[in-house]
This record gives sequence, C-alpha cells and structure tokens, in this order.
Amino acid sequence: MSENKHTPGPWIWQSFDGGETFFLGTPDRGRLMVMDFVRQGFNRATARFAIREGDKGGLMKAATLETVESFPDARLIAAAPELLEACKLMHWAGIGIAQHQPTDPVAAAIWEQLTNAINAARSAITKAEGKTP
Repeated sequence: MSENKHTPGPWIWQSFDGGETFFLGTPDRGRLMVMDFVRQGFNRATARFAIREGDKGGLMKAATLETVESFPDARLIAAAPELLEACKLMHWAGIGIAQHQPTDPVAAAIWEQLTNAINAARSAITKAEGKTP
C-alpha cells in the first residue's frame, strides 16, 4: 500500500441486491468500490477497503484495528469530522471577505477563486449535514 491517494469522489452508498448488502463506491467510473462489509458470523461484520492502482478497480482487503490507518480511504473517512469543521470555518470566513468584490483584475481573479471555494464548501457542508441545497 505505497499509494497514499484516496479514491476520488463523488462517493455514494450503493447496493447490488436492492439494499440487503451495501457498499460505498463511485456512481461513475464503473462503480469503483471504496468500502464494503463482510459478514463475520451472525452479529459481526468486517470493513474492507479497496487497494487500487490509479483509477482502475482494486482488490478489497479486510481492515483490522491495527491496519485500518494504512488505507487512504479509511484515513479520509476518519478525518471527515475535522474536514467538515474546516469547511465551516472557511465558509464563514470567506463569506465576509467575498462580500467586497475588488476592481483590480488580479484581486478579482483571486476573489473569483475564493467565491468558488466558498460555494464548494457550502455544497460539502450541505451534503454532510443531509440538507437539500
């Protein structure tokens, strides 16, 4: 697992059997699996994460408490609460700055990038909190 990159999004929960079993995967690119679960007896399941090279499909490998941090997608999932808070901070700080559109062309280009970042943060926050845009 020398690759440190996570599976590019978007990710959505999907099922091949109408919902009895499900997995986290991409809705495009051939439905690449990010994470799934394998039943262990009657009341347990083990999370599995993809090991892949580039954008190709990968091998699903079971994670344990000792190995879960070695999977890039698992690290991203674990970081999600902090990433959400960072998006909220950036969103609110950026709104104050973005209210004043500059006239200087260089500053205007930076302002446009900031506005795009604020909109992306707002979209991610809305999705994470289960709200409709």
